[in-house]
Order: sequence, then C-alpha cells, then structure tokens
Amino acid sequence: ERERIDHLHGMYGTTPATLAMLTSWLTGRPYSFTCHAYDVFLPNPLLSEKLRHASFMTTVTEFNRRHLLSTRTGLEAAKIHVVHLGVDPAAWRPIASGKSRGSEIVSVGQLIPCKGHQQLLRTCALLRDRGVRFHCQIVGEGPLRHELEAQIRALALDEEVTLRGALTREEVRALLADA
Repeated sequence: ERERIDHLHGMYGTTPATLAMLTSWLTGRPYSFTCHAYDVFLPNPLLSEKLRHASFMTTVTEFNRRHLLSTRTGLEAAKIHVVHLGVDPAAWRPIASGKSRGSEIVSVGQLIPCKGHQQLLRTCALLRDRGVRFHCQIVGEGPLRHELEAQIRALALDEEVTLRGALTREEVRALLADA
C-alpha cells in the first residue's frame, strides 16, 4: 500500500506466479504472470489454478498458448496472450568492420545453466582444435561467471573467448552490429 502497487506480475509460471497469486489473495491486488517453456512443459500442478485467478497470463509463443489450451482443462483462452521475445532484426543491421580475425561469435544472456554457456565453451574448443579462426564474446553476468572463467582457463580459450560482463543496450547493439 505504501508503494501504491496496484498490480503484481510473476515473471515465470512457477514460484513467482504462486507468490503473486498468494499476495493477491492477501492484498486484493490483481496479478498476472508469464510462462516461458519449462513452466509450460514440465510438471506445474498449480498452473490452471494460477490462471483461473489471474487477470491474464502471457506466454512467449503461439505454440505454448495452443499447448496450454489443448492439454489443460478449464483455461480461458481470452486470458492467455502471446508476447514474443526477441528483437526487431531491422534495428540490428550488421556493419562492415574491416576486421580479419575470422568469425565473431556473440552470446548475450544471463550466466545461468539453462543459457548453455558451458556447451558454447566446449564448442569453441572444438572449433579451435579444428583450426577455425573465431573470437567469442559472452555478454552478461550471473552465478556461473567464476565457473565459466575456470572453464575458459581449463580449455585454454583465453585468446578466443572474452567474458564481457554486463553491457548497455547500445554497447550490445554495437557488438552485434560488428559481429
């Protein structure tokens, strides 16, 4: 009440949506939540209940929406909205950099297991071992940073891979345009 919060949103259909629903029950504030993938396809026994009480739910693909409606009973189709994740490709046009260091690989995402950075590093080692010229830049921060730094050292990828940390939107735009 002090913060004048008039709507709650859970970023995932799992625990965040459950907390939004419970907080809604306690405060009378409406809530919504977003489902991405694991919260749609892995066991999520309260999902129908969460949607029944929510003002609305968003999901990131039409496929997810259709899957939810076909596999769960009692869902209101009008309460499920698709909000695509991604970028406008026209806003991210490449520029000629004149660099000749080979392929440029750029990965932007939180440094968490589900983003696949460990696999990316193993793939970089394979590319290097096969004589492919490249440079890989990983943009983001998160709990795996120290583990990824150790993996880069263990795979001797110090010359090929750079952990950039968090960058601004404009810095990311320039990095992607250059790649």
